[in-house]
Amino acid sequence: MNYNTNETIDPKVYHSIEKCLNDGKDVLYHSPLVNHLIHHINEQNKKGCHVLTKGIQFKMCDLKTDQNELNNFQRMSIGGEMNVPNEKILICCNRTHGRYGMEQVLIHELVHAYDHCRFKYLRQFGCKFRACTEIRSYNLSFQCFTNNELEDFNGNREECIKHWATMSTIPFCNNAQEKVEKMFEKCFHDYTPFPPSKLAPLLTKTYPNK
Repeated sequence: MNYNTNETIDPKVYHSIEKCLNDGKDVLYHSPLVNHLIHHINEQNKKGCHVLTKGIQFKMCDLKTDQNELNNFQRMSIGGEMNVPNEKILICCNRTHGRYGMEQVLIHELVHAYDHCRFKYLRQFGCKFRACTEIRSYNLSFQCFTNNELEDFNGNREECIKHWATMSTIPFCNNAQEKVEKMFEKCFHDYTPFPPSKLAPLLTKTYPNK
């Protein structure tokens, strides 16, 4: 689950479903990371896993009308969600910051979809699975990278990811911070299904604000 805590009117988010759909299609066609994840999810589905079989939905989300579709909506503003029962990913255009943000949210939710298939053994442990997939999703989607994102964490990317992974785990687990800390080292350095030699160097940089 990917959160945007700025629920007030934000000029950077999509205010047009048409623009959101166009950027979404562009990311789906041209992002190597997005396509790599979709390929591996499709391979998992061939083995009997059923995620993303109903695709990706882009919409303008509304707190009052979408509570049944988006879980724990009351806690934060959700930019996207991998909905397991409905076998799809939902992207909230009016909570997504342009094409760069679109790619981040899509990667984040696709990592959740991939992990749901890959970590069948870990899902039985509930909070461990939730903490791990949140850590991986924030890390592999290049979040906590810009100077603005790191400002509140003194430039420490790991602490930034721990914070947001904890916030995303809290709605599901009372001991979210403890689980994130316990799972962090293992899951933070798990780049699957990406080749570590190619992705790891990119994940050690700090990028200018987008």
